Amino acid sequence: MKQLINKAFESVRKAYETHNGQIFVGNSGGKDSCVVLHITRKLFPNVIVIHNSKLEPGKTHPLTRNFLYEQSAEFPIMFLPSSKMEEVVKKEKLTCQVDGTRRAEFDRTEKSDDVIINGKSVNRKDMPGYVHVGIFGLSAVYPIYDWTDKNVFEYIKEESIKISAEYDV
Repeated sequence: MKQLINKAFESVRKAYETHNGQIFVGNSGGKDSCVVLHITRKLFPNVIVIHNSKLEPGKTHPLTRNFLYEQSAEFPIMFLPSSKMEEVVKKEKLTCQVDGTRRAEFDRTEKSDDVIINGKSVNRKDMPGYVHVGIFGLSAVYPIYDWTDKNVFEYIKEESIKISAEYDV
């Protein structure tokens, strides 16, 4: 586990250096996003955090929606609809998104089974940890792309990370 954690920290550090600090964390409020946010904020406490959704019923679990609002009391989160995302990314001069997408998500039925890499659809199970060109011309880094659910929950427990009550099953 320690090796996975070190690798995740290094990938975020490298993205930050490569992009001259112009990174942001894409945060859905899910467990994977919470882990990536924790790792990134440990290194760079003032990183921009963007939740790309209107938080409409049916799009985000109600418990996760409440959790995101609670989180926003602790640190700033930009809540953006998809239609405003590109505008804000360009205005803030952001060039790289740190994201919690993992290979293990490739078979989830409620989510897309692919990611867009260099303009092409790639199955999540085949995704690399670093994407050179994603949406809006952004680079993307997936620091925990090779983690299992067990790894994610182990890290959450070790670091006492707050997560949505949606996961209290």
